[in-house]
Amino acid sequence: MKFVMTNIDVEYISNDFLRFCREHGIYKRFTTRYTPQQNGFVERKNRTIMEMERSMLKVKHLPNDYSAKVVSCATYILNRCLTKRIQNVVLEEAWSGRKHSVTHMRVFGCVAYAHVPDELRKKLVSKEEKCIFVGYSNESKAYKIYNTLTKKVIINRDVYFIEEEAWDGSLEKTENVKACIPHEDKEELTSTSNSSTITLSNPIQAQINSQ
Repeated sequence: MKFVMTNIDVEYISNDFLRFCREHGIYKRFTTRYTPQQNGFVERKNRTIMEMERSMLKVKHLPNDYSAKVVSCATYILNRCLTKRIQNVVLEEAWSGRKHSVTHMRVFGCVAYAHVPDELRKKLVSKEEKCIFVGYSNESKAYKIYNTLTKKVIINRDVYFIEEEAWDGSLEKTENVKACIPHEDKEELTSTSNSSTITLSNPIQAQINSQ
């Protein structure tokens, strides 16, 4: 197995890393400094991710402060897309051996209303908090949303999305609004509402009551 790196950082020439390579039969080669074109495949993929980052930030009018979050989300999306190198199988399925659904995926940077559990709120306090959707959790079947007031990323599965709305209040030309509450494997609850009728202060509770 060959392992090509574009930059010789300290961690790549440490004794621990060299021992790891020997134990796993990895043959490593370093590219010549200042010549990233020697590792063209990786550089092209980096460019693809950077172009996705610019587009995803721009469409939702988000600042560059969200760069790390959008890169993580872009990588998540690419791992669930088809490629020419692997026919009829997405990368995530080729890696894990399991089929993965994409019905849970939402538009990065859209407005998201997250349900606040009873244990975390007092009486007469709103049951939802307005946040920004910033990705998917790697540890659980849930979404990552960013609370601009507390400056914290929240992991939550009960989220109501307004995908065509950006945080600054601007709207994309989309006819429907989609909401999703993830359930067990192959079981997802999805509802669609017309954007012109969303004037509720508690969209999550309204969605539950309508079922």
